[in-house]
Formats: sequence, structure tokens, C-alpha cells
Amino acid sequence: MGPRAHAPPLLLASLLVLGACAPQTRGGLELNLPEAKTQVEAQRPIQVLLAAAGHEEPDPRARALELLLHTSADQDLSGLANRALWDPEPWVQRRATEALSRRLPSSAPILTTFLEREDELADPLAQSLAAHHLQGSEASIADTLARAWRREKRPWRAIPLQLAAARLGDQAALEGLVQTLAEGDLAMEPELMLAFGRSGLRELAAPLAQATPLLEDDILIAVLTARLLLEDTQAEKALRAILTGSDELAALEALDFLTTIDHPAAPRLIDKVRSSLPIARRYADLALAARAGNPDLELPIPSVGEDSELRTIVIRFAAEGLASHPPDRKTLRAFERLIVGGLADPEPMIRAKTLRAARVAPTLLPRATIEPHLRDEVVDVRIEAAGLLLMGG
Repeated sequence: MGPRAHAPPLLLASLLVLGACAPQTRGGLELNLPEAKTQVEAQRPIQVLLAAAGHEEPDPRARALELLLHTSADQDLSGLANRALWDPEPWVQRRATEALSRRLPSSAPILTTFLEREDELADPLAQSLAAHHLQGSEASIADTLARAWRREKRPWRAIPLQLAAARLGDQAALEGLVQTLAEGDLAMEPELMLAFGRSGLRELAAPLAQATPLLEDDILIAVLTARLLLEDTQAEKALRAILTGSDELAALEALDFLTTIDHPAAPRLIDKVRSSLPIARRYADLALAARAGNPDLELPIPSVGEDSELRTIVIRFAAEGLASHPPDRKTLRAFERLIVGGLADPEPMIRAKTLRAARVAPTLLPRATIEPHLRDEVVDVRIEAAGLLLMGG
């Protein structure tokens, strides 16, 4: 999936703080171990993730549960999924749904049960994602969705369910969705907007265009991206104007969305920002290099004194470029230098993103290099180190 609600994924994301979940044990695994308040003691990777799965903040909780669902044994899958899909934070449910989709067909009963839930806690967009991944494997999905969206009277909850139903050929759901979108009655959910774009339902392009003048700025670029994916040429023109304009933050936000989609117009648009301000220009250069299979590692690695977002951008696109084409020895050595430098960065989120990026070459770093980060003072870093070790590092 794409950017999280209310913020693009790379440059403007912020952590949402919620109350801690009640301690509970599911499937034989203790899922709410206390986080150390002083010195962080050495723990095995699985212990790190189990502790983080009970974190009070939703982002580390979601990431820890996502990695647990990726790596858990089959006998623990149901308990972990139950914990994640009953989490009060929608973001946690969405990440869990995506993780479970990678465990199909064994996770099909879990996702089907989630889709059938009628309680207020179930996030409708997460249920829509579950339906998307289940289509073709469960015959009853269409009926379940038809009942769900007809039962729901609040548009912001009905829309994701209508979208999933419309993708399965429910004409009444599509008609209702078109009418709601044309009225501009949209939840401020960039992730939902991208789901519209990725649906392939070109009938949604016109009502989204009709609603665009009514929208607040914080969702405008997401809607334009959705329209682009639905082959709306006017949306491409509007995005080009943003990318070549004087508002650097808007250009960076547009890049955040365009670098997460697969569309022929995306490289053309990304290239337009090359005449903009320095960070946006570097962002565009690296994104284009990664798409071409060249992580552009010949460019100087930014020093610690430079902007932290620039350091994040270099690490992200170096990993994406490496993943898109088989690397040669020279590229691997350059990537290794980049990773080693990122692990020593004083910014904890740079260390966390470096560990995540290192998964594209999981045998590159020895365990002895990764294991000290299991004791990092910041939970996000511990989570990524544990995930890298459990997923093949």
C-alpha cells in the first residue's frame, strides 16, 4: 500500500500517540512485555518484537506485529493476527492485513473472519484490503461485502466497503460510491485515495475530479495521484504544476506519492522537479536512478551535518535501486558503505531506516554488526534490527 492517512510516507510522517493496549496473551505468546525504562538489556530478536507489540504508540506496535506475522510459526499465526486485528488503531489493522496477505492461503480463514466482523473497532479500509487479497479464493466475499456496505449508514465507513464490492462487480456499490465522491464527502485518508486509484475503476475518475475543488490541501495531492492512476490527464497537468511550482513542501509531498505508484506518467512527472529547489531535485534524481535500476551510489553519501531527510532519501533509493536489478560487486560494496554509515548515524530514525533497507541484501552484514542494535535506546531501531535478523540477516 501507499502513504499513511494525513501524511505522506517519507517527509511529513508523524507518530500518533494512543493509550497502551491491555496486556493479553494470544496463541501461547506473551504480547505485552514491558519496555525497558532505563538501560536496554540484551534480548533475542523475538523478545524485542514481542515487547514492541505492546508499545503505547501505534507505529512501533504496527511494525512489530507486522514483522511477527511475517516470521511467526503457523501455530502462532492466529493468535498474533487476533491481537493485531483487534487493535484499536486502524493503522495497526492495515499493516497486519498486508502482512497476512503474504501468508495466503494459510491466512485465508483469518482474513475472512476479519472481513465478516460487524463491530465498530474493525477498520473498514483494512477490511477492504482483506477483501482485495481474498478475491478469487473465497466465494462468499461478494455477499459479505454487499451486506456490509448496505448495513453501514455513515459514508466514511461505507466507502471502503463499497470500493471493495465494486471491484468485484457490485454495480449498486459502484453507483453509490460515484454519488458519494461527487458530493465531496471524503474522509481525509490519503491511503484510501490511493486505493481508489489502484482499483482500476475508471468510473471513479470523473467524480473525484468533480470533488477536487471542494477538498482541503492536505488531501489534494493524494486525490490527484488517484486520478492519475485512473488515467485522468488533467490530474497529470495539475501534478506537473505542483512539481514545477515554488512551494517546495508541496513538491516534496507530490514526490512522496509519485514514488510509491507504478504508472507510466510517474517518471515523467518526477523528472519535472529537477529544476526545483535542492532537496527536491536530489529526491527526484535518486528516485529516477532507482527506477532505472541504478541506485546512484556514485554520488557522495551525505554527511551527518546535512539534512536528515536527505540522508533518509539516499538510503531509501539506494535500497530500491539495488532491489530492482541484480547488483554487481562494485554496487554491493558501495551499498555496504552506505549501510555501515547509516547504522552509525546519530539520528535514530536513520538507523531504523538503514536496518530496514539492509533487507534487500540480507547476507551483506554479519550478525555481529546487527545484534548491538537490539539494545538501541530507541524502540524503532530495535524493531528493525530484530526484523532483519529474523528475516535472514
